[in-house]
Amino acid sequence: MSFIDPDRFKFGTELRNSHFEFSRAKPLRTAFSRCLEDQFRSQLIDGVEARGLVVTGSSRVGKSRELKKLIGTFNASKTQMPDGRPAKIVSCVLSG
Repeated sequence: MSFIDPDRFKFGTELRNSHFEFSRAKPLRTAFSRCLEDQFRSQLIDGVEARGLVVTGSSRVGKSRELKKLIGTFNASKTQMPDGRPAKIVSCVLSG
């Protein structure tokens, strides 16, 4: 006998795969693009340094999910670096 009805949780897969864009998504996308553009410039012009991006906020508000979406979209875009190599972002998330 099971105490949990699995049919009540089938919608979970659909929700997990959904993406709800929050108001912070547009500024985050803009900052993300600026960092990538700086990286490209640093390969084209000596002395230009690339920037990093720090995303902070309360726990469980969607920071990691939003960044994973951005990185996935960027990697799927098949963007090329100035030297012709395919650009790809690799992510390593450490346990908090």
